[in-house]
Amino acid sequence: MGYVLEYAFYVILAYVLYTYVKRWYNRLAALWVTGDLNQWVLISRGGYLVKAGIGLNTLVTPFDSVAIFPSKLNKVEISTQ
Repeated sequence: MGYVLEYAFYVILAYVLYTYVKRWYNRLAALWVTGDLNQWVLISRGGYLVKAGIGLNTLVTPFDSVAIFPSKLNKVEISTQ
């Protein structure tokens, strides 16, 4: 019985670390933006364009606005307030 109690601490510690790493990974994955090879990705912050590109893969902050649309469009007008 004492042999099991010696390793119980390590099992609980591994479980707690696993849950925290999983939680932070899910938060980070929610901030990752991926555009297909035929999509424009626009990232704006505070009304200003930060990044733009076709097939852009990037990490955004929670305060960024993301717009994704097909690249076959010839003219796009965007206005922010």
